[in-house]
Amino acid sequence: FQTRCGYKKLVPENLCETQVPPVKNLGDGHLSLCWLADDVLAKMEPVIKFDKEHAAHEGLPDDAPQGIGPG
Repeated sequence: FQTRCGYKKLVPENLCETQVPPVKNLGDGHLSLCWLADDVLAKMEPVIKFDKEHAAHEGLPDDAPQGIGPG
């Protein structure tokens, strides 16, 4: 992703191009590999956000039976 990241200019010493970043836990089951400082990440708005009801059905077709099957 570093080739498309608009924030890598905030990372010193070209770390994005030369080293694999550490895994960061962003909460709510989201992980990121990123060199940006935690305070910079904390100020960012998510690119996409789902409410809990929508997230519970993510990936299911609209006509899928409810309440049966795996998951």
